[in-house]
Amino acid sequence: MTVTGSRLAKGADDYIAPMVETQGNFVTEYEVPAKVSLAADGREISVGLSKQNLSVKQLVRIAPRVSRDTAVLTADAARPDGVWLPGQVQLRRDGSYVGAIYWNPQDSERFSMSFGRDPLVRVTVENRNAKSGQVGIFKQENQKRVADTYVVTSFHRQPVDILVLEPTPVSQDEKVSVKVALSPEANVKDWQQRRGLVGWERSLKPNETARFNVDYVIDYPKEGTVQGLP
Repeated sequence: MTVTGSRLAKGADDYIAPMVETQGNFVTEYEVPAKVSLAADGREISVGLSKQNLSVKQLVRIAPRVSRDTAVLTADAARPDGVWLPGQVQLRRDGSYVGAIYWNPQDSERFSMSFGRDPLVRVTVENRNAKSGQVGIFKQENQKRVADTYVVTSFHRQPVDILVLEPTPVSQDEKVSVKVALSPEANVKDWQQRRGLVGWERSLKPNETARFNVDYVIDYPKEGTVQGLP
């Protein structure tokens, strides 16, 4: 296409040559016709090569066993097409910089990002009837009982999806028995292929409160010890 006359003169200074992207089997190459100035003091610069809009699943992720009162806004998407190199990814929420993560595209088929704490989701933990001691008359064993309730309240003006994660005890020895009772029943099992990591995924309406009960009974030999208990 050829442009002549005053239109060319008016837009000549604003013209930006198109960037050419070539995707191969093992590498993605970008041909950038614009000039880039590199400082001589070792500073890093960034050059925009392309822009993609990804369809993401947004969740407020909560892990009370790890961080008792923290709710984190997350976004999960399928890995974009093309060959990608590992590196730093800068994250912005509502236009504000919230941090950076290191992304290795070979680690997973999914692209998971955390965008900082969600101050409009409140999380509290209620401890119920936790006990330790010995049980049995003829064959005494140690027993530990754990009973907690996670209380999650949303103060958003619109419904939000939440994911509450819980690392349930998993016995690695036949001499150790674990009884697990969850209410409501977890609808996420072995999250991200992690054995014993379960969760509840649901939507919360504005000002709605949800309660999640976890109850464990762990029996193990009198002369033994168990590591990693809640």
